[in-house]
Amino acid sequence: MFQTVEKGVIVSASVTSPTPLPSRGGRPAGATPEEVLREARRAFNAGVRVDARAIAEKLGISRTSIYRWYGARDGLMGAVLAAEFRYLVDTCEVTTGPSAGRIKATVLAVSATMAHHAPFAAYLSDHKLEALRVITASDGRVQPASVARVREMIDQAIQRDGYQPRLESELLAYTLIRLVDGFVYTSYDDSRVALNTDLSQLDAVLTALL
Repeated sequence: MFQTVEKGVIVSASVTSPTPLPSRGGRPAGATPEEVLREARRAFNAGVRVDARAIAEKLGISRTSIYRWYGARDGLMGAVLAAEFRYLVDTCEVTTGPSAGRIKATVLAVSATMAHHAPFAAYLSDHKLEALRVITASDGRVQPASVARVREMIDQAIQRDGYQPRLESELLAYTLIRLVDGFVYTSYDDSRVALNTDLSQLDAVLTALL
């Protein structure tokens, strides 16, 4: 379960993991990519390893189908993390106040929620630099999807409020995501990856940028 966090304080538990799929009994036919992703997100948020074999068995499909839809395990994991990020932005997005303040508050709330999420911390701890590669690769699933969602937020502020960012919206969205990467994930001598819960420096940089 995700808990939304504002200013470093957990304030609600309204961000919940996807509802488990109802039991179908037997081996169901015709499971969809969306069902696979939903099961994978459920496992991730429960702190369970995302296992394509287990998901395929539960949904009554072959691992080949999952591979065809998502590629190797990193592809499925990337799809999970991309979906989780979009879900967090949708849930944490601040909708009142000045445009720059809303964007800053949303980015900080998403970052703080990620930094306090135990299953996310476990994933980073278990997979270390492999996890960082899945999250930060420019040609992966997570970073492009994250940039696109943040750009939606920026473009909405431009269109609705006449917000005039200092950078073009695509570049600003990319910069914000890279700042989150830089301040939320901490790597120690290539052997340990952890989440940084002190986001005061990120707060200061966002204030200067936005």
